Amino acid sequence: MHRKAMVYLAAGLVLLGCGSTKHFYDGPSRDAAEVAILTLDVDSGARVVRIDDRVVSDKDHDGTGPACFTGKVALLPGTHTLEVLYHDSFYDHATPATGRTTMTVLTSSDRKRLTFEARAGGTYRVGAESRQAEWPPNAIVWRTWIIEEDSGQRIAVAPPED
Repeated sequence: MHRKAMVYLAAGLVLLGCGSTKHFYDGPSRDAAEVAILTLDVDSGARVVRIDDRVVSDKDHDGTGPACFTGKVALLPGTHTLEVLYHDSFYDHATPATGRTTMTVLTSSDRKRLTFEARAGGTYRVGAESRQAEWPPNAIVWRTWIIEEDSGQRIAVAPPED
């Protein structure tokens, strides 16, 4: 029984660290109704590298890899600009000749900027999508956006939708 309790305690501590909200403003913590919450979810391939020209990750990050903060960020209400890159990786199927599975990594060489107006109590999510470019071979074309979670509407898109 003691061992089981330790496992639950360890799991709880891990979840607290991973699910925490990073305060991206100076001063003491504020009530949730006073800040906007931006979820930096990497499932879509979006990587937020900077917010208002400040590096998002606690690590020294040059934007070439996946080391970005992927939790939630609390922002003060107002206009904010995000710098986003696209990074995704996936495993290819094993080839019959070698029996080996390979990993493909796609990282955009360009960064896109999204500017939006955050409101107090608002919740937002960053997303992205990619597709194969017509030219050059193996290149990707990608788009990123911010969704206001209450309405489900895209409030900022880069590049703009056609």
